[in-house]
Amino acid sequence: MSHFASMQTQLVNPDALLKGLQALLTEHHINAIVEVYNPATLLENAYDASSPPQFANLIIRRSHLNTSNRYSLLDVGFKQNQSGTFELIADDWDLRQNAIGQAIGNSTEFLRLVQVQYNIAIVQQTMSPHLWNHSQIQTLDDGTKRLVLTQRPIEVITL
Repeated sequence: MSHFASMQTQLVNPDALLKGLQALLTEHHINAIVEVYNPATLLENAYDASSPPQFANLIIRRSHLNTSNRYSLLDVGFKQNQSGTFELIADDWDLRQNAIGQAIGNSTEFLRLVQVQYNIAIVQQTMSPHLWNHSQIQTLDDGTKRLVLTQRPIEVITL
């Protein structure tokens, strides 16, 4: 039976999570929109209408995750819990079958790659471009990402 399950994360910044999700989807050529809700809204489950409802703040609708040979049955979402961290709300079986799974694999690998893109978004948000040069993000041979920061020279004005 397909149903939603949650996976805890250490992600706390909704803007960085949104930017990271969008970057990951774009990088893997997944044409999906990430919807943002506050308060959380209902996730769609076309597999089992009798299962308990689940809600999320950031949602990738199942209709965007169809592949040429399969319709996705459940949405993929991130819900901010009371401690302020986000949890992934998804069904691993359905995720492995949909466009995310076809491009990335299972929910564990998806979450790992979301974390990478989230980290890049945090660096870009917190390291002011006025003080730091952000080089192009490089993908190394082993698949890891590198974002090189170099401090800009500070102009000293003598009065």
